[in-house]
Amino acid sequence: MQDPLTLTPHDLVRVAARAGVDPRAVRRFATGAPMRSTTRARVVDALRALGLIGDAETAATPAR
Repeated sequence: MQDPLTLTPHDLVRVAARAGVDPRAVRRFATGAPMRSTTRARVVDALRALGLIGDAETAATPAR
């Protein structure tokens, strides 16, 4: 199991804006909470685009 993703408040808002989701969804992803697969995919794409995670990193957040 991976450690939770640590984001600054600024990065949290940047990721949310890039993904087009609420910042609470990004926080849920970062803590490993269950979330819908489409939301998870948008957050992962935004994190990769902003350089906050690499291609090899995929958080162990279960999709619902």
